[in-house]
Amino acid sequence: MAKIYTTTQKEKMKEGVVEYTAPNYNLNTITVRSDKQFHTHFGFGGAFTEATSQCYLSLDDEKKRAFINAYFSNSGLRYNLGRIPIHSCDFSHEIHTYVDENDYTLASFDMSWEEEGRIPLIKECDKVAGGLVFFSAPWSPPAYMKTNGDICHGGKLKNECRELWADYYAKALLGFKERGINVSFASVQNEPEAIQTWESREVDGTEEGIEIRDYLVPAFKKYGLDVKFLIWDHNRDRMVARAVETLSIEGVTEHVWGLGYHWYCCNKYENIATFRQMFADKHVLLSECCVETAHDSTTGLASKAGVWEHGERYGKQIINDLLNGSEGYIDWNLLLDENGGPNHVGNFCEAPLMLDGEGGIVYNPSYWYIGHFSRFIKRGAKMILCSAGRDGIYAVAYQNPDGQKVIVVMNENDRDEKCLFDIDGKHICFNVEKHSISTILQ
Repeated sequence: MAKIYTTTQKEKMKEGVVEYTAPNYNLNTITVRSDKQFHTHFGFGGAFTEATSQCYLSLDDEKKRAFINAYFSNSGLRYNLGRIPIHSCDFSHEIHTYVDENDYTLASFDMSWEEEGRIPLIKECDKVAGGLVFFSAPWSPPAYMKTNGDICHGGKLKNECRELWADYYAKALLGFKERGINVSFASVQNEPEAIQTWESREVDGTEEGIEIRDYLVPAFKKYGLDVKFLIWDHNRDRMVARAVETLSIEGVTEHVWGLGYHWYCCNKYENIATFRQMFADKHVLLSECCVETAHDSTTGLASKAGVWEHGERYGKQIINDLLNGSEGYIDWNLLLDENGGPNHVGNFCEAPLMLDGEGGIVYNPSYWYIGHFSRFIKRGAKMILCSAGRDGIYAVAYQNPDGQKVIVVMNENDRDEKCLFDIDGKHICFNVEKHSISTILQ
């Protein structure tokens, strides 16, 4: 007997059981073999933006607890990863840093304003989760450290400010550590090849490697930080070329844990597999994704939050990424308001949880789709062989450290599909409903 959880537009996480049966090979067959094992799973999580903390602070105590439990408790999505932007990003209500402008000594460095928003939220989520692994990423150095004199609109780091910026970054991570938040992984720059209307900086692959080796590693050591590096932190399309460029710099690869990528603009899942083939000793995971509502960089269309297809997009992307070797998934904002903000440049997006404008929380389809993976696939699980069969049916399978097998299957077709599941020679048969996602536990 296998346990099954199913989500449709009408029902969410409906629990059921299916008995083993004789095989009927006329059905679409999903074949699972646990003796064929691949990469190890690391986790799921989301980003602690200022927009999230501001929305969180607007809730009453009961809703605050519901929000935290929805993501981090054993009854929720069981997130175990968290991403922390350094000072402000587009999902902040305003632009601000940790220093006064033109402070070349960092004497004015002060991140105490974080104690009113993100710090208490992150610590409470960390507590409920039983310990989160944190990733950090900067969107831009302060304006005075950049060639364009602007924290926004791209621009590069001034050569004479390289050590200064490394010290700033290290002081920020030390500041989080002193407040009980230990960051384990850091990227050099969020989306280093994008010139954005919000906080952004241009960093080429060679520069990224040199910045890690010659500036960030010494600065982090100086401040007693044990932090590993995640390169790229941008879209799938350039991940292989960028890795080749950065990791070819002498003395860099020893400091690099792996590569982070985003899902925007490109669905070339096979680039993940290529990266793994080329750099077998490195890790790879998605470090940011969301559905953009103001203007979607993947589809080119504006949208609105709560559309069922947005959940299906998550399901299909996660399955294809995992099948190609991704070890984890870090979503973007954990909580946004009913407009998809606050955002100081109007770059509105959807989040799995959003405010309803009346003090309540809306659970979007993406929340339920993510949960079919994050609730059941545990850190340390091994991806195992899984073949999904027909078009429109997507599936991936894992074996957890305790031996439990987890199979996630989704149907994006407009028709139901009765499927045979051959799991290590044991067979179950059930109807995979149209536009649904299910998790099977054996």
